[in-house]
Amino acid sequence: MIEVSINKKFINFILIFLTHIFLYSTNVKSETFISENVTPGCKFAFSNYFKDFVKIKNNNAIFTIQERTPEIKYTSTKDLEVSIQITIKKINNPNSPSITLFMALPRGKKFGDFIIPNLRKNLCFGKFKKFIRSNTESKAQDVPQTSLPHELNKEKILKKKTEEQSENKNIKYLKIKTFNLSKEKFDYNSLKKIRISKTFPRFRLVGEESCKSNKSTNNKWKNTIIFYGDKNFLWGVRDYSIGFTPQNGVRIYMGIRKNDKIIFKVIEAHERWDNMLNWINGYALDLKNQSIKDALRQTLKGKYASSGSYRRQCELKFTKIIKTIDTYDHLKNISFLEKKQKKALKQMNKLGFEFLEKYDFENVKILSKELYKKEEEKLAEK
Repeated sequence: MIEVSINKKFINFILIFLTHIFLYSTNVKSETFISENVTPGCKFAFSNYFKDFVKIKNNNAIFTIQERTPEIKYTSTKDLEVSIQITIKKINNPNSPSITLFMALPRGKKFGDFIIPNLRKNLCFGKFKKFIRSNTESKAQDVPQTSLPHELNKEKILKKKTEEQSENKNIKYLKIKTFNLSKEKFDYNSLKKIRISKTFPRFRLVGEESCKSNKSTNNKWKNTIIFYGDKNFLWGVRDYSIGFTPQNGVRIYMGIRKNDKIIFKVIEAHERWDNMLNWINGYALDLKNQSIKDALRQTLKGKYASSGSYRRQCELKFTKIIKTIDTYDHLKNISFLEKKQKKALKQMNKLGFEFLEKYDFENVKILSKELYKKEEEKLAEK
């Protein structure tokens, strides 16, 4: 009877999921869910295969689902508030068999179902529900009920002042040697660190860049570039090694605030054409009398003219803004940024541009990791 019940549950779950999987919503946000008292089989699967998405604390599984993660397919429809598929390889090998976690939460229901059907020894399934970690709520609990309105206002002012002090409003472009003739091995750890805000990045952006040149053929192209930033600093990388036709090249975008504008410096190195310290000129966001959120609706326009006859015009639009929602989200973003910067600067070094500095994403990652650990410990105590 138990086996029949499990199989029936599994079949119904898969039918629901397959009905909705193709209705992917582009407005998905990062969400957190929890399953209490998970089985030993599920613990093993989550800890060994899905550790990037699921954390185990006191027999509870905490699922963190992030938008635009390649392994995740996320659906939100009229019938299902949440429908998720996470597929990973059992080992880091393209030929390795895949293992999939399915999750579905019907609208109007407190609990949803999850299952990992393709485990050989132990079938993992169970219930889950939404789990919201609210910084506002946790801080509100620390405020005595006898607090007066002016005391609460003082706390808000102090919090805002602390956040402002953590920001670095004097960020600079990274220094570069234009011709790298050194035979020494690239040492990323020895680069001078440029301090950034402890809360960077506040958001990530989907940038759509379209360009046109005066060449007779192949004179139009488009790129999608992911940026990370706050109101003082934006960072993005165009990695030519990623795509259908990989190439050896990289382009770095650094947007630095100067008074009421964020002005971009774009550097490119490529094995097939000349390296450029100013790949495009003119990209800037106007922040005068408006918030960074409003400014990001602008279309950035730039031009490039070589010493010869070559000309290029480009436009950059930010099509989507995704806010950093919690400590875990921040840790994932800053960890990715650190790896991306290291790879980009190493590529630049091989192609002839030697960077003398790096942005201190590593220190922000350490601080974020410590904060996340403290939050998890508090959660475990409850």
